[in-house]
Amino acid sequence: MRNEKAGWFGFQAKMLLTYIFVISVPFTIAFVIFTTSAVRETRLNHTDYMIQLNRQINNNIDMFLTDVDRISFLHIIDSDLQNILSKNYKQSNVEFVEDQRKVNNSIALSAKLNPLILAVTFVGRNGAVYSNTGTDEKYLNQIRQFMAAAREAEEKKYISPVYDGFISFNRITLLSLTRVLFDSRDMREIGFVTIVIDFKRIRSIFEQEIQKTQANNLLIIQGERIIYNSLKGGFRIGADEEKALIRNINEKWGEEENGVFDLQIGNDKFLIVTSKNETTGWDVIQFVSLEVINKSVINSVRYYSTTMLLLTLFAIFVGYILSWRMVHPINKLHAAMRQVEKGNLVVVEGKNNRKDEIGILINSFNHMIERLRESINKEYIAKVNQKRIELKMLQAQINPHFLYNTLSLISSISQIKGVPEISRISNNLSEMFRYNIKQKDVVTIKEELEQINNYISIQQMRFPGKILAEIEVDESFYSYSILKFLLQPLVENAIYHGIEKKDGQGIIKVSAQRQGNNLLLSVIDNGKGIPEEQVAKLSKELEEQNEQFVIGEGQANLGIKNVHYRIRAYYGEQYGLKIYSTVDKGTCVQITIPQIISENSRKGKDL
Repeated sequence: MRNEKAGWFGFQAKMLLTYIFVISVPFTIAFVIFTTSAVRETRLNHTDYMIQLNRQINNNIDMFLTDVDRISFLHIIDSDLQNILSKNYKQSNVEFVEDQRKVNNSIALSAKLNPLILAVTFVGRNGAVYSNTGTDEKYLNQIRQFMAAAREAEEKKYISPVYDGFISFNRITLLSLTRVLFDSRDMREIGFVTIVIDFKRIRSIFEQEIQKTQANNLLIIQGERIIYNSLKGGFRIGADEEKALIRNINEKWGEEENGVFDLQIGNDKFLIVTSKNETTGWDVIQFVSLEVINKSVINSVRYYSTTMLLLTLFAIFVGYILSWRMVHPINKLHAAMRQVEKGNLVVVEGKNNRKDEIGILINSFNHMIERLRESINKEYIAKVNQKRIELKMLQAQINPHFLYNTLSLISSISQIKGVPEISRISNNLSEMFRYNIKQKDVVTIKEELEQINNYISIQQMRFPGKILAEIEVDESFYSYSILKFLLQPLVENAIYHGIEKKDGQGIIKVSAQRQGNNLLLSVIDNGKGIPEEQVAKLSKELEEQNEQFVIGEGQANLGIKNVHYRIRAYYGEQYGLKIYSTVDKGTCVQITIPQIISENSRKGKDL
């Protein structure tokens, strides 16, 4: 007897290896594409971030200088200051002291307007100098240079470069703005104002921006001088290296139109992003180590590789299960055939639910064995009825008419027994039940009002003398269509939250009016009312309401929010519900829907 058994490299193994090869190729391609894309995207993200930060720093510089310029401009309209500066004669000591006092008041105002201002100096037509820092010669020489530059400038103002100047005999790094002042009456030149800022205070602006945004290394260059260096990134720029670095940046910048390039600094390579401040002429430069970018890419690739490995292992596991499901029925068929070789006419065990070729093969084999059994036994199984009668179990269902008839029976008995209240409430409840189970979402306003009347009638019997209803809806509105259960929940809400909690009789008014092409339906009560903050909160929730709102079970839980959502979902976002309420006076709920004539009404008109 043959003893055939599949080897290690059998059909299942071949299937699994083929499957692994097929999924490995796209995974490998995806990995290469992802790695390349990650490098590009990471570099692009760093570049975009630094460009945005450069723009923000430039905006901060411009805003600061604009504020200083605004302060200098305010002195043009100071009449006392203009009179003082317009004097073309040499004042007496007494007059000069008095003028100095008035000018000091103006200087104090400037300092209040901007705390970063270190010094303010005025020079009049007669050469008189008014300053809060003294009048040493070195300082005045600087001021005179700025005055000459401002006079030559087109806008009659001059922003100095950052310089090492003297304030009260102290050498400080400064930035100045000088403006020519004119007589507001005849526009003659009457003097100058110079506003001096300690550049250290301007640096604090950069530090705040860096701290706020966690920026990379930042350089600000003026000409051939680095005026600001964030000193991040693991290196410092020495005095000997400063000019070489500026020269390298300028050379690379000249080669790249967009101001984005790579630059070797020492032993490290950096991504550089540059921009120029048009107001000051400063070069704002940011740089980040390519090593940092590469680490970010490596982390992304590592995460992606781990994910791909897990997905590959899962795919191999799935492939193994699928190959087993393919091969297992073939093995069962092979086992059954081995039994047939031994003379045992057995079929493949187990239920065969497969609809593919293997399932067809197993079914054919089993049918063949059955026919062989019939031939050998030479007996035919007697034919019985091809179809057995299956008893169908009838499920008892409650017929809605049974409930209607039951309520009608209660009504009849109550009339016989002389209890009209039970008859009336039975009829009202019967009508409400009929309305509730109607298989349609849209009804007429007339039908909705009938439902409201039935509901109010029941509530009036619950609370005798408590509820007074006023339905002020003209019959011309009856034919308009409305979503079912738009008004009834509002009436229910008014009774439950307003009338029940009110002392004495409560009034509920339902009205309708036309508003352009829309209908305005109102439910008004004189109940307890709603606090203002609660109305505001509810109105905000109605505006922010979305499709995640879950409708509660039963009409009693529909609520105001559900009514509002149903209106918007059916008619559109421009329609809905609004609430107006005053504590202890009552509440008004208004519904806005479009004017739509009911289809049944149209058919009636057509007939």
